[in-house]
Amino acid sequence: MASADRRRAIGHTSIAAEFTAALAAIEVRAPKQQDTRADVDKDSLLLSDKEAARRLGVSRPTILRRSKAGCLETVWIGRVTRFRAVSVDRIATGGA
Repeated sequence: MASADRRRAIGHTSIAAEFTAALAAIEVRAPKQQDTRADVDKDSLLLSDKEAARRLGVSRPTILRRSKAGCLETVWIGRVTRFRAVSVDRIATGGA
Protein backbone atom coordinates (compact mmCIF):
# COMPACT_ATOMS: atom_id res chain seq x y z
CA MET A 1 0.00 0.00 0.00
CA ALA A 2 2.83 2.34 0.72
CA SER A 3 4.03 2.09 -2.89
CA ALA A 4 0.52 2.97 -4.19
CA ASP A 5 0.44 6.06 -1.97
CA ARG A 6 3.89 6.98 -3.17
CA ARG A 7 2.84 6.67 -6.84
CA ARG A 8 -0.20 8.89 -6.25
CA ALA A 9 1.98 11.49 -4.53
CA ILE A 10 4.50 11.46 -7.38
CA GLY A 11 1.68 11.72 -9.95
CA HIS A 12 0.12 14.59 -8.05
CA THR A 13 3.43 16.42 -7.93
CA SER A 14 4.01 16.02 -11.66
CA ILE A 15 0.50 17.26 -12.46
CA ALA A 16 1.05 20.30 -10.27
CA ALA A 17 4.42 20.93 -11.94
CA GLU A 18 2.88 20.63 -15.40
CA PHE A 19 0.08 22.99 -14.42
CA THR A 20 2.55 25.54 -13.05
CA ALA A 21 4.63 25.30 -16.23
CA ALA A 22 1.54 25.75 -18.39
CA LEU A 23 0.52 28.85 -16.42
CA ALA A 24 4.00 30.30 -16.80
CA ALA A 25 3.88 29.74 -20.56
CA ILE A 26 0.64 31.69 -21.01
CA GLU A 27 1.37 34.92 -22.84
CA VAL A 28 -0.28 37.98 -21.35
CA ARG A 29 -1.65 40.16 -24.13
CA ALA A 30 -2.81 43.73 -23.88
CA PRO A 31 -6.42 44.25 -24.94
CA LYS A 32 -6.95 45.50 -28.48
CA GLN A 33 -7.23 49.25 -28.65
CA GLN A 34 -10.67 50.32 -29.77
CA ASP A 35 -11.26 53.04 -32.30
CA THR A 36 -11.98 56.40 -30.76
CA ARG A 37 -13.96 59.30 -32.11
CA ALA A 38 -10.71 61.24 -32.44
CA ASP A 39 -9.72 58.83 -35.23
CA VAL A 40 -12.90 59.53 -37.21
CA ASP A 41 -12.99 62.33 -39.76
CA LYS A 42 -15.01 65.10 -38.12
CA ASP A 43 -16.75 65.98 -41.40
CA SER A 44 -18.29 62.53 -41.60
CA LEU A 45 -19.98 62.61 -38.19
CA LEU A 46 -23.74 62.80 -38.29
CA LEU A 47 -25.91 63.71 -35.32
CA SER A 48 -29.55 63.07 -34.57
CA ASP A 49 -31.79 66.01 -33.77
CA LYS A 50 -31.60 65.15 -30.07
CA GLU A 51 -27.79 65.00 -30.16
CA ALA A 52 -27.58 68.30 -32.04
CA ALA A 53 -29.96 69.95 -29.59
CA ARG A 54 -27.94 68.66 -26.64
CA ARG A 55 -24.70 70.00 -28.16
CA LEU A 56 -26.21 73.43 -28.69
CA GLY A 57 -28.17 73.52 -25.46
CA VAL A 58 -31.48 74.15 -27.22
CA SER A 59 -34.70 72.20 -27.71
CA ARG A 60 -35.38 69.73 -30.48
CA PRO A 61 -38.02 71.99 -32.14
CA THR A 62 -35.41 74.78 -32.27
CA ILE A 63 -33.04 72.46 -34.14
CA LEU A 64 -35.78 71.59 -36.62
CA ARG A 65 -36.61 75.29 -37.15
CA ARG A 66 -32.92 76.09 -37.73
CA SER A 67 -32.65 73.27 -40.28
CA LYS A 68 -35.76 74.49 -42.15
CA ALA A 69 -34.26 77.99 -42.19
CA GLY A 70 -31.12 76.55 -43.79
CA CYS A 71 -28.79 77.25 -40.86
CA LEU A 72 -27.97 73.57 -40.34
CA GLU A 73 -26.68 71.24 -43.03
CA THR A 74 -28.97 68.21 -43.08
CA VAL A 75 -28.49 64.74 -44.50
CA TRP A 76 -31.42 62.46 -45.25
CA ILE A 77 -30.92 58.76 -44.70
CA GLY A 78 -34.16 57.21 -45.85
CA ARG A 79 -36.80 58.97 -43.80
CA VAL A 80 -34.38 59.99 -41.06
CA THR A 81 -32.80 63.44 -40.85
CA ARG A 82 -29.26 63.77 -39.56
CA PHE A 83 -27.16 66.87 -39.03
CA ARG A 84 -23.49 67.27 -39.85
CA ALA A 85 -21.43 67.71 -36.71
CA VAL A 86 -19.33 70.47 -38.31
CA SER A 87 -22.47 72.45 -39.05
CA VAL A 88 -23.65 72.11 -35.44
CA ASP A 89 -20.19 73.00 -34.12
CA ARG A 90 -20.08 76.06 -36.40
CA ILE A 91 -23.31 77.33 -34.84
CA ALA A 92 -22.02 76.51 -31.35
CA THR A 93 -18.97 78.72 -31.92
CA GLY A 94 -21.08 81.56 -33.29
CA GLY A 95 -20.17 81.06 -36.92
CA ALA A 96 -23.74 81.12 -38.26
